[in-house]
Amino acid sequence: MAGNYKILLVEDNMADARLVREAVAETGKGLFHITHVERMAEALTLLELDTQGFDVVLLDLSLPDEQGLSTLIRMRSATAAIPIIIMTGLNDEELAIMAVKHGAQEYLVKGQTDMDSLTRTIRYAIERFKIEEELLTAKRKAEEATAIKDKFVSLVAHDLRAPLTGLELSMKLLNMDTDPEPHPKHKAVIAQAMAATDSMIMLIEELLNISRLQTGSVTLQRRFLDGHFVAMAAIDRMSFLAEQKGIKLVNNVPEGTRLYADVNLFTEVVYNLVSNAIKFSHKNSMVTLFTPDGHKATLAVRDEGVGIAPEVLPNLFKREEKTTTPGTAGEKGTGLGLPLSHDIMATHNGAITVESEKGKGSTFYAILPVVKPKILLVDDDRIMRILFREHIAKMDVEILEAENGKDAIVQLEEHTPHIIITDIIMPVMDGFALLEYLRKNPRTKLVPVIVITIRADINDRERAFKLGADDFLVKPFVVEELIPRIRRFII
Repeated sequence: MAGNYKILLVEDNMADARLVREAVAETGKGLFHITHVERMAEALTLLELDTQGFDVVLLDLSLPDEQGLSTLIRMRSATAAIPIIIMTGLNDEELAIMAVKHGAQEYLVKGQTDMDSLTRTIRYAIERFKIEEELLTAKRKAEEATAIKDKFVSLVAHDLRAPLTGLELSMKLLNMDTDPEPHPKHKAVIAQAMAATDSMIMLIEELLNISRLQTGSVTLQRRFLDGHFVAMAAIDRMSFLAEQKGIKLVNNVPEGTRLYADVNLFTEVVYNLVSNAIKFSHKNSMVTLFTPDGHKATLAVRDEGVGIAPEVLPNLFKREEKTTTPGTAGEKGTGLGLPLSHDIMATHNGAITVESEKGKGSTFYAILPVVKPKILLVDDDRIMRILFREHIAKMDVEILEAENGKDAIVQLEEHTPHIIITDIIMPVMDGFALLEYLRKNPRTKLVPVIVITIRADINDRERAFKLGADDFLVKPFVVEELIPRIRRFII
């Protein structure tokens, strides 16, 4: 291979350094030039001056002024554009894995390394590093180009929406004008223009929604939902469209079907699926919303309509593929509803799938991850925690326990519960201090908190609500009071 490679050897053992020099001199055929230093400080100074233009660093992990993995970490921060090969006497597999995770190209153990193949290892590491850098650069450029494209689409869509909305409003006013009454031909033209404008506005809204998801400007606000009532809301919203075509909407989703999702985004998916089902259904047919057997966190929509051709199915959720077709009554769409639904489900770490047979209908499945609610019980009374656990465990939840506010904070470092039930009067750190901490911490500021205390003082109640409590109960209480309050938040 043409050219010379410049090696920075960081090694305090002179015998080991001599072995490296001899191996490189013998097999390197004059391709390698070694600069040797014994301390980390010397190596960092050379790299900072950057006068040598090193191609690779051979690094020992036991130096006079640096030891262990921190040696690699310091070197990596100073040599982001140079590959690093570890040469050490530490035969530690876990350390080797950590070294690779922190950017080492190779991990060689002294005494177990074939010095004759050292030059080949160095060359491979250099070339592999170059390829990785090229791939990272290409990935970065592609992401930048995608971000620019998404931003452009968002800006154009946003700028088009305002004038189109104004145009639609003007045509509506013109259509309502009765002095004088517009000519029937003119009214027909106005109606067509209004329909076209409405379609364009709908298309722009879909583009904006997709752009928000792609650019990460949408932050999911997940909470537990009852699938039965999500289905009911979709049926209520789409009932007018269904009635126009004589289609019956049926809600077979059982009450208490637990879903964990952003309510606005997930209901948008369900609306899209029901709207499509109506669009492609025949008159006097049925659209059914249900939960498949054995799939707790899935909401499905089945129709008895025209079905989907097998060749169309693979492209159904792709934005770049035009798959939209007129409905059974000539209804038109943007073709972006299903791709948007796909992106929303992907953002939830879920999926959307379809089963269809041409001429016999389709079934779409909005699949969410199954999430078991975590409840954190904070009370210094062990007996009370046992009683809580016995009653709450029937709700199919995971229960965490803490004896006081400080203990709860330790638990929160590892877990983010979906609801917290806390006493007020506790040693070390009371419930008020815990509430204040929870509402100041970005990770827990939206977690529902139910305060349960033996003190019925109105001032305690007011203080708890001011600090962000979502509910307040006074001991002793009946279980029938607590369970519905918990179900407000976790179904």
